[in-house]
Amino acid sequence: MYGKLAITNTKKSIKDYLIYFITITLCVSLFYAFLSLSSSKYELITEDTYNFKMLQDILKYATVFITALLAILIAYVTKYMMTRRQKEFSLYILLGTEQKDVAFLFFIETFIIGTLAVILGIFLGTFFSQVVTAFVLLTAKQEIVFHFRFYWDTIGLTFLFFLSMFCIIGLYSFFVLKNRKLIQMLHADKKSEFQFKRSSALYAFLFIISLILYSICGYYTYHLLQSNDIISSKLSYLLIAFITFILATYAFFYSLAYILTFIKERWITFKYEGTNLFLIGVIASKLKTAPILMATISLSFLGAAISFIATLVMSQWSLGYLDYRIPFDISIASDYYIPNQLNITDKKDIPNVNFKELITDLNEYGSNFVDKC
Repeated sequence: MYGKLAITNTKKSIKDYLIYFITITLCVSLFYAFLSLSSSKYELITEDTYNFKMLQDILKYATVFITALLAILIAYVTKYMMTRRQKEFSLYILLGTEQKDVAFLFFIETFIIGTLAVILGIFLGTFFSQVVTAFVLLTAKQEIVFHFRFYWDTIGLTFLFFLSMFCIIGLYSFFVLKNRKLIQMLHADKKSEFQFKRSSALYAFLFIISLILYSICGYYTYHLLQSNDIISSKLSYLLIAFITFILATYAFFYSLAYILTFIKERWITFKYEGTNLFLIGVIASKLKTAPILMATISLSFLGAAISFIATLVMSQWSLGYLDYRIPFDISIASDYYIPNQLNITDKKDIPNVNFKELITDLNEYGSNFVDKC
């Protein structure tokens, strides 16, 4: 009965669930596209010039960070949908439906929409994975070859992660709706995420703290760029700069709405100049509504921009390093160490090997050697 009712409600509320469906679909497609590169069945057809084993290992570890961001995003979208439909749910309760049944109905609806989004996202992720592969091959100056295939281990991990997220977040939403008062549900759409419930000194203190943390981040970033210390010291600088920047950003957005309101009230000439009264009011209102979400989105966009720039820089660096490392078409190496036979420790004892016969044989096959070293 609940399944049929949930499907009927989903069809009726398709416009409300559209943003939820699109968000989950995009998250799944991008998650699958990047995770497929680290699949054990994934084969990157290139020459032996590059070794992509390290790239696959990095993607596996980066998945943990991406998972945390996606979990936060799914939680916020689910919370948005729950807040948007609480007034409708309150009407169901007024008509005689038990509150736990309404909460369970919402859980089934989000689970159905989420499952459909995961299935569609995997299909889209297959195409996105080819785009990512094309970028990798283009960066490595390799021939681009498209192979559309499904990686069942990646599909299993994708389903496991997202369905687990739906269950955890859905159960949380279930208990929230089950224990929420009817009057709160009727006025849920008018309530903002954040309100000035504490003293003004707290928000001023947080704003000052954010500026101090930004200064600390800048200080350690400067020392990181100028430092010639060992790797462990540089990693500690990077960790401190990273943590202070995140804390400073959340503190800044948490207190920014109050600071703008304070400036508007104290600076009278600026307040009534042009459209400042309306503009500052709108900005402060938006910041009051969702400061944590805005801080998270800002950090995500900044991280994406830095990653994109770093990818281009490292790509060009790797190509230049490759030309420097392998200036010849053929490289023959030996460590001159054969157990119990030959163990050379002095450069004078290195034998002078004549490669003329090898060069002659290779030239017969059309190698056309120009130079040797």
